[in-house]
Amino acid sequence: MTGADGMALVDAGLALPTCRPSGRGGRTAAAAYDEDVVTLGAMAVLDVLERASAQPTALLLATTSSPLAEGGVAQEIAELTGLAGPALHVAEHGGTVAAGLGVLPHAAGVLATVGGPVVVVAAEDRRDARERPLGAGAICLVLDHTGTAGRLRWVASSAELVRDQWRPWDERGIRDGDRALAGAGASPPRPDQPETVISAGPRSPRLDGAGVLGCAAPLTAGLLAAADANPDDVVRLVSRAGGVQHTVDLTVGRTTGVVGKRIQAVLDAGIDRPPPRAAGTAGFEPFTSGPRAWRERGQDLRLEAQRDRRTGETIFPAVPGSAGRELDQVLLSRTGRVLTMTTDRVYPYGGPVQMVVVELDDGGRFYGQAVPEAPPLEIDDPVHLVPRTLYTVDGLAQRYWKVAPATVEASG
Repeated sequence: MTGADGMALVDAGLALPTCRPSGRGGRTAAAAYDEDVVTLGAMAVLDVLERASAQPTALLLATTSSPLAEGGVAQEIAELTGLAGPALHVAEHGGTVAAGLGVLPHAAGVLATVGGPVVVVAAEDRRDARERPLGAGAICLVLDHTGTAGRLRWVASSAELVRDQWRPWDERGIRDGDRALAGAGASPPRPDQPETVISAGPRSPRLDGAGVLGCAAPLTAGLLAAADANPDDVVRLVSRAGGVQHTVDLTVGRTTGVVGKRIQAVLDAGIDRPPPRAAGTAGFEPFTSGPRAWRERGQDLRLEAQRDRRTGETIFPAVPGSAGRELDQVLLSRTGRVLTMTTDRVYPYGGPVQMVVVELDDGGRFYGQAVPEAPPLEIDDPVHLVPRTLYTVDGLAQRYWKVAPATVEASG
């Protein structure tokens, strides 16, 4: 990948749902009804962008849990994170959970031809055939020509047909093949194989605090293992599913341990409770419009606001026309404190819901729903805005921002 030395890892971040119910295998990250690979992927990207110094040239998504069979969701992540624009290369990889490593040669090609940094997101919301959560989360990598968090180098790929696991388009849960197929299609160890090997499949590895993360599993587990290694040590990542196998070497860098500690802190966080479920939505038919969604995507997805040059007042939502005022377009702050709140007992999708007015750090105000999994918010609580789903109509989700306690860490 981009030469014998591969690609440099600049940074990485992990986003998980707050709900982590305990079971026999440990704690499993379980998505609430308003979370999916789009909102989790956006949270992971927003986390690394807070530390980034350059505008990414590409956003590549790997997932087998896309809410759309066709139409794409990577561009939703691009809008929510402020990356969308005419100069951004966007693509999605899927098919099997091996796509979490299979996306990396694509990233290398973009880096070699277009330049960097390249943002790679592997995100999943995995469930079994009875739709019980197996794990949910997203990991985001920032890759470039230079970086201190490690290097990623492609080693090998192979393909044959092994139906060890699959999911039809009209089902959400995953079906398992015959157990006799476990390990079928695995390539034998190579002579140059390093001592530390992370092997990931449809149901492995299982990470306490996350569960089985599918596409995101090998990169997450690999960075955790590399964090405990010495600089220049090599951790081999192997992902195999459906007969497709990819092998990538991760060389430990000077700041790999820092990245690994942030990822471990996210795994250790969360609350031990099942995710909330949406209330019955019979008769709930919210207005939906493709032209409106496109026209107002700056407000809904990017939190675009206005600032009065004379008074410094932050205006959100933005007002059409200037009405004689000199207004600059700005992005709304995503942190602040609760100014006041009430309860909406009429809204049917997940209701009753707590409605919150937030005094943001930039002086603006935001009015919206509190996240459903957190305890009720109180006046002056520190909070932050997180991307969630308001409702879904005709298979299309209306994304917006909700208010979460600042103490509930979902990414890092």
